[in-house]
Amino acid sequence: MLDSKLISSITPESLGAYLSSNGWIKKNSSNMEAYKYEHRDGGVLILPSSVLAVRYAKSVSNVISTLSEWEERSCVDIFQDIVAPNSDSLFFAFSGQSADKGSLPIK
Repeated sequence: MLDSKLISSITPESLGAYLSSNGWIKKNSSNMEAYKYEHRDGGVLILPSSVLAVRYAKSVSNVISTLSEWEERSCVDIFQDIVAPNSDSLFFAFSGQSADKGSLPIK
């Protein structure tokens, strides 16, 4: 399992972004101290809405452990994905005479 200092470095926002990008949907909750996420395949996760919550690290650790089982991946891999900057990679392919020669004109 991960060290509690590492776990505490995860913000509710970064964890929420990870969940949203992996098929979890944030649901309205009557509890202002926690967020509820549901997965289309039936999973439910509850996570604290603030790093100031009592037992924040323990709660986030439980979420990561559950995700590890759900995704069949290690806790370390999931942690690294959560704390990694949110970004996309775009790849372009060009074809034509200029590209065939190994260069592209810039206009």
